[in-house]
Amino acid sequence: MYHQIYTRPGPRTNRVLQPTAQTFNSLLLAVYRHGKCQDFDIVLDEMDRYSCKHNVGTYNIRMAACCDDRDMEKARGLWDEMVQGGIQPDVTSYNTMIGGYCAAGEVGMAEEMFKDMEICGIEPSVTTFEWLVRGHCRTGDVDAAMLVRVDLRRRGFGMAAEVVEEMVDRLCQKRRVEEALCILRAEMKREEFTPSRGSYEVLIRGFCEKGEMEVAMRLQAEMAGKGFKAGAEVYHAFVRAYEKDEDHEMVERLRKEMAAIGIEDGSDLECLLRSAVHVAKELIGQLPSLFEFRHKRVGKCCIHAPARKILETMQIICS
Repeated sequence: MYHQIYTRPGPRTNRVLQPTAQTFNSLLLAVYRHGKCQDFDIVLDEMDRYSCKHNVGTYNIRMAACCDDRDMEKARGLWDEMVQGGIQPDVTSYNTMIGGYCAAGEVGMAEEMFKDMEICGIEPSVTTFEWLVRGHCRTGDVDAAMLVRVDLRRRGFGMAAEVVEEMVDRLCQKRRVEEALCILRAEMKREEFTPSRGSYEVLIRGFCEKGEMEVAMRLQAEMAGKGFKAGAEVYHAFVRAYEKDEDHEMVERLRKEMAAIGIEDGSDLECLLRSAVHVAKELIGQLPSLFEFRHKRVGKCCIHAPARKILETMQIICS
């Protein structure tokens, strides 16, 4: 389509149209969305051929591709090139870098970008805060995530269901189940918010582990009212709780229900695996601090690239 429009004379004017920076940004975005970022150079060469200057949109797309690949060093290089070229970063630029740093486990760098964002007078969006919440949750610093949420709420924002689920999960891992439920209840006051199945499952498991069966059963009933049927996660949570209470009658009843709806009773193995994953997640939350080093160029604490790859692999295994 590009070649048809910009390399042939128009039917009325008999003149060849000239592409603009926005034309090439649209091409870059299409290439990015189709996962063919290796073709960026083709578009950029064509852009240079027409003497179209790169703008903030051009850099945003290129930085996003680097962040997706967890190549934050390259993304930072593009950022520096953009700023040194006199191009002012916008909210998308900051969100892209903050999201990239959080996904790579470099939350300290993400916080530095956020501070720079406010100093430069760029108003943060809900995406900014959601990335920071997720970044702190993924590194195990749930208290920092809670503080970010306070700032988010103060500015009139609400979190997306998947971000709430991530925060609820992290709080439950820390045995702070009541706080997790309060977070969910606060977000549910927004008309547009719909809780996820995962949030209910994590909370039910958390209250079952604490032996608060009545609360767990109320949550299961509420979950059903939202259209979420109880699956293996919920059944296994209740079975483990009743086994702990030595209520063999309820255990047998639940196992019959599970068999009737096709849920395998692998509670012993599942419980063992879940315990192992929980311990692994706790250790992963401490890993970034072990891998930190002082970045020579920006003078900030970062995670060395090989160590980052190890961390990412372990996070994927335990997700």
